[in-house]
Amino acid sequence: MLSTLLSLACHTRCRRIVMLLTHNTHYPTWSWLGTLPLRCRYIRVFRKIRFMTSKHWTLVGGAVACLASILEIGSASASPWVEPGDAYERFRMQHYADRGLLDATVSSWPLSRSNAKLVKESESDRFLWNEVGGKIGTDVHLTLGGATSPDMIGGFGDSPNEQGEVDFTLDYVGDAFAIALSPSYVPDPSDDETVRFDGSYVAGTLSNWTFGAGYIDRWWGPGWQSSLILSDNARPLPTVWFNRRNTHTARSPWLSWLGPWNFTAFAGQFETERAIPDAKLVGMRLNFRPLTGLEIGLSRLIQWGGEGQPESLSSFWDSFRGNDNFGSNGVDPGNQLAGIDLRYGFAFNDHTVGLYTQVVGEDEAGYLPSRKVYQFGIDWTSQWFGGSQQWYLEGVDTLTEGLFGSERRPNYAYEHFNYRSGMRHLGRNIATTFDADSRAITLGTYHFSNADRLWRFALTYAKLNRDWGSRFLKGGGDDVDYFVPLGSKEVLVADLRHERPLPIGDLMIGLSIASDAIEVAGDSVDEVMGAIEWRVPL
Repeated sequence: MLSTLLSLACHTRCRRIVMLLTHNTHYPTWSWLGTLPLRCRYIRVFRKIRFMTSKHWTLVGGAVACLASILEIGSASASPWVEPGDAYERFRMQHYADRGLLDATVSSWPLSRSNAKLVKESESDRFLWNEVGGKIGTDVHLTLGGATSPDMIGGFGDSPNEQGEVDFTLDYVGDAFAIALSPSYVPDPSDDETVRFDGSYVAGTLSNWTFGAGYIDRWWGPGWQSSLILSDNARPLPTVWFNRRNTHTARSPWLSWLGPWNFTAFAGQFETERAIPDAKLVGMRLNFRPLTGLEIGLSRLIQWGGEGQPESLSSFWDSFRGNDNFGSNGVDPGNQLAGIDLRYGFAFNDHTVGLYTQVVGEDEAGYLPSRKVYQFGIDWTSQWFGGSQQWYLEGVDTLTEGLFGSERRPNYAYEHFNYRSGMRHLGRNIATTFDADSRAITLGTYHFSNADRLWRFALTYAKLNRDWGSRFLKGGGDDVDYFVPLGSKEVLVADLRHERPLPIGDLMIGLSIASDAIEVAGDSVDEVMGAIEWRVPL
């Protein structure tokens, strides 16, 4: 019945799109996907979308409906890792780790799905592996989304919203190789990039290591509302990386004391439209679980190079050693962040509880971070109303030494006198959603009725940009909107999000209500923001 109604809704132009998609055209680039000769042809969808004008957007819904009515509905995402923002799978993995049943780390995302094999009890092993474990094969889907205005305050998985976006994604995952092509079109972007490739990557495994290149989100640390060093608050940088695939305890007596451990390193490049164009970013993180329930993370970011800056190996070595206040030629070779985070989780009856903190410093003193910003939190789980809940209460202070220090340093965190655009990418802080000189506390919860139905509610009270100033410099013209508060702002924000399956595809709707509008550099964030996203398998 539903297919009949959808077919009636499709008009002549929709049928022309379907004819185009099913036309027998050879794509030699994708010949290795021999099992999917038909689905590969849908790459043409993006070619059409890219050149659509505003008057054509009304046709998108009908076209997608027609496609969904004639195509086989695809499987769930075939990505080889649990991505930042997949709250349900993070909840499941963390729950098992807190109960001492999972021999894996759970504070660096993305996290390889193969870690779901490391559960210590056979019944739980089958259950978690069926839910989270890796899937061999392909996933092809189209995503339509939009928001009434850009958002300022987000959390785990709340990628920046645009007022309109169309995304086509093709994933393939094999035994030792994975690739994703994810072009998208944004007609009115906040960062002047109408065509994007966020989520695209190529990756392979060698022994127990994964090597890759592409645009993938990251989240380092135990927080649910913020990470103080690296999160998905900004769009992903293009990077090359490697990381440990299975984070189980090493057999070597030299490393076994670490317990389960993971190491990640990447190198990437910021955008051109900034104070120092094409600056580089190098990141590394080691996290390990020496005791049941206790996870420790050590993270470091180095902003280095770029137009007019030294990019020699010696200048990078100076930055790596921390000898980067001024180099031998009087030029500051880099800007750094370093931090430590700890989380202790334990079982409480049928539930779990976790206590966590993250401390990040802008400078170094005695080989330890100094000029620090702080995060503290507690999270816990429950089983009510026929489902499971993940709760968290989290506070952050991003005014340097503003919490415990005797000497506050405003306009210091995430800023730099030389790299004047700071630790921001395309207008957004690569770490905390609140940016610098802010203090915030968030009470939030996720309600999972099953793997594909989710409710999220978060209430945040924040004092943004408490000193009224900022020393950041946009650079590269006014095409990029910087989400840095102009002046001090005290605001209360309520955020509600719901995800559920539809007869065709999956739907996400969101609503954010703030006590006041937030003025940012180049734009403003409205008091009320609504968002919607429809993902349709092809």
